[in-house]
Amino acid sequence: MSAGRKSEETMNSGQPTTGPGRVFSIVIVDDARPSTLLLKAALGDSANLAITLFTDPQEALTWIETHRPDLVITDYVMPEMDGIALARRIRALPHGAAVPIIMATARNEAAVRTLALSAGINEFLGKPVDGTELRARVQNMLHLREQHVQLQEANNRLQALNKMLALEIEQRKILEDELRRLATLDALTGALTRRRFLELFDQELARRNRTNLPLSVLMIDLDHFKLINDRFGHATGDLALTHFSAVCKACLRTHDHLGRMGGEEFAALLPETNIEDAHVVAERLRRSIAAAKISLTEDEHLTLTVSIGVAECYGFQPPEAILAAADRALYQAKHAGRNRVIRALPPGE
Repeated sequence: MSAGRKSEETMNSGQPTTGPGRVFSIVIVDDARPSTLLLKAALGDSANLAITLFTDPQEALTWIETHRPDLVITDYVMPEMDGIALARRIRALPHGAAVPIIMATARNEAAVRTLALSAGINEFLGKPVDGTELRARVQNMLHLREQHVQLQEANNRLQALNKMLALEIEQRKILEDELRRLATLDALTGALTRRRFLELFDQELARRNRTNLPLSVLMIDLDHFKLINDRFGHATGDLALTHFSAVCKACLRTHDHLGRMGGEEFAALLPETNIEDAHVVAERLRRSIAAAKISLTEDEHLTLTVSIGVAECYGFQPPEAILAAADRALYQAKHAGRNRVIRALPPGE
């Protein structure tokens, strides 16, 4: 680098440090090489300061941009770029707003000082520079700089903690949502629990009463399920239930609701569906279940059949009345030979 590139010197005691290894970086800029050396000498010897000298303001600016010093001391009158222009350029750097700047000048006019302050100069030194005043002002600026650094570090730690906390909250929310979702689903089949199904039934029934749109329900029972458990074991029985649930979900619409009411009995809630259309859905479901065989071994397959009762909501019936009507229709389907769909009659018929 040009004359005055780098020199690590120190100042006498009294400089703020954060620990034994804390070294403050000071940049001195003056187009007159002897002036930079005089300022450096006036600062004295200390292991706490690393002083870098520049006679070219542009070179100083380039160095400041990459090294982030703790303090800049600049002369005012310099060719091509004076101290005020240099201060503006420093303040424009991404990290330059926090760097203290002291300007040395023999001019004491209010206009010059006002212009310097507007450019971001923090302190002034009269010329010729008094060593005691220089050290005092440097000590004050470095103390302010250290406070700023400590505040910035504390702020960075706080931001990091906030991010960690936000992430933890987000992860906890995801976990809570998942636990809530799992609490509403049957662990084996993935169908809604009875409690959740009835909650949604109440909601859909309230919507039906507001909009007068049809609402139907299917009560579904796996035929001869006890025989499956007795012959093949409960593991195969569980497989049959999960298979049945998967076929149902494939046949139903996304806004329909499938719930496990207990054991091998299920219910499907069909919003905006009258009993004729619900009967069509039930038949499609019955045929799909009968056609989808379960492979137990390479040579052995299990075929399921279901009996289904269909009921529609009429007037302002409570959920229990609609479910009871569908359950009676299911009972009729089972006693009529199973593997069939029976519709419930409207109330009073």
